[in-house]
Amino acid sequence: MNQGIEYSIAAMVPAMRQSTLCSSLCTITVPPDHVLTPDQSFGPSGAPLASVAYIALAGHIDIPCSAATGFALTPPASDEEKTRAQILAMGQIPVALQGYYPAIIPDYRAVIDGVEYDIISAGSDSQHRQTHLVVQEASV
Repeated sequence: MNQGIEYSIAAMVPAMRQSTLCSSLCTITVPPDHVLTPDQSFGPSGAPLASVAYIALAGHIDIPCSAATGFALTPPASDEEKTRAQILAMGQIPVALQGYYPAIIPDYRAVIDGVEYDIISAGSDSQHRQTHLVVQEASV
């Protein structure tokens, strides 16, 4: 009997939750200017306050996820030429979040098991069951 792909996808999500695939925790953080008013995040001179860090996004804290740490993706195509060392230093990591989180955008950051990452891209499956990120370690 042909049940279609919907059945397969619906069966996959509970199986993933019960497995150890999602052994990491991810918290999505947002820049202060996304949630604070200017008088809260800027000093009297108008300069940003250094002490104001990224803020955890409500409903996006300790999301179970599967992060392929130590796995480097092929960098996106561009007109720049980079050496192999520069490409490997980029260290982009694919992350599968357990659940559908359409509010996540590349301006945000992901803190996975205590390590802060810049979000390079975010997308969800067509069934609205899972969100996928590509992240790279945040550096100053």
